[in-house]
Amino acid sequence: QKTTQICRYGHLLCDRTNDLVGQSMALYGEYAQPKIDFFAKLLVPGATALDIGAHIGECSVGLAHIVGETGEVIAIEAMPDAFQCLQTNAQRNGLIQVRCINASVGNSTEDIPLWMLQSYASKLALAVSESYWTDRVSALTLDGLNLSRCDLLRINLEGHEISVLQGAVTLIKKYKPFICIENFRQSASSGIIYFLQKLNYEWMVHQTPLFNAGNYALNSENIFADACSVSILATPKVMMDS
Repeated sequence: QKTTQICRYGHLLCDRTNDLVGQSMALYGEYAQPKIDFFAKLLVPGATALDIGAHIGECSVGLAHIVGETGEVIAIEAMPDAFQCLQTNAQRNGLIQVRCINASVGNSTEDIPLWMLQSYASKLALAVSESYWTDRVSALTLDGLNLSRCDLLRINLEGHEISVLQGAVTLIKKYKPFICIENFRQSASSGIIYFLQKLNYEWMVHQTPLFNAGNYALNSENIFADACSVSILATPKVMMDS
């Protein structure tokens, strides 16, 4: 059931019953705010951030406030239900710097069946209709966007990270953005790390708590306990050396 919550970054449409993000929005008026605070240390007004697997925009809206109206957030989400919320959340809060795209991101522009994103849909606990098994979703590569700038590449597509990177090699080599790969899993780390090293990137495991004691709603109840958002943060070696 989708409801509108009053949150740190405006009025956000979310599912507070089936979705952990929505539950967090309802209880705290935010989700993973410590991660957004960390991104604020990496970006400046006017920057361009890519949010791949943007879900309902829980991170995109925070990035939009960081880069400001002179910057741009390109928020890409494949799942139709989540994309509808993403687009609504950007529009109703006047975030003209957020460009929402309903597509799958990878190393090919060939449309794919929606059911191939099953693990992602299940992870988000999204309700899917019968059309889920017959519909196809358009696909794109990040290189195909022909961007004029890229300062941050955030990837939140569990199991599809390398495919996204393969389709973004030109962009990464040209603009050398910070790369944040969410939901870090040890079992899948070796391939991702090897690919980042080939692109001349240093990497580290980065953790931020899911619970923020200073949350927007000032709610002291902690449904996350000690859980953290665990990601790979990759930085170009030239930046590390400087």
